[in-house]
Amino acid sequence: MNIKKIISYLIPAAIILAGGVILSIAAWFAYFGIVSAVEAIFFPLDPMRVPMTLLRFISAIFLSIAAFFIVRSKAHEYIKAIFVLGAMCMFTIATVISLYDTLAIALGIIVFCDAIVIYLLIWYKKPWYYYIAIVYALVLGLLYSWPY
Repeated sequence: MNIKKIISYLIPAAIILAGGVILSIAAWFAYFGIVSAVEAIFFPLDPMRVPMTLLRFISAIFLSIAAFFIVRSKAHEYIKAIFVLGAMCMFTIATVISLYDTLAIALGIIVFCDAIVIYLLIWYKKPWYYYIAIVYALVLGLLYSWPY
């Protein structure tokens, strides 16, 4: 395999990984802003009553909806793959953190949802970097949220 062929695979993989990490960080900052606003407005005297799990999943759902519309748009394929990575990473993190007492159930849910997304990617004949975005999302999400 020549060097140009290797670089033609490494550059998209690096772009998607970097963009996905940046999008995931931006999504968590948005989530933090939402949590801070809900805490300040609705629970100023008792911040422990903030429904963190609900807010995590609402954030993941909004990012997933955004990813769905971006994948259906005419945006560049790299941008679409980055949003798939961000949405799946956010979903992985929200699921593991919410179900950390029952990790087997959390992993089952994550594998099931990833399988559905991979099936849809195969159905719509998406390029290879969507699949690597799913792998990146799974690895990044588990690295961030796995209990030590």
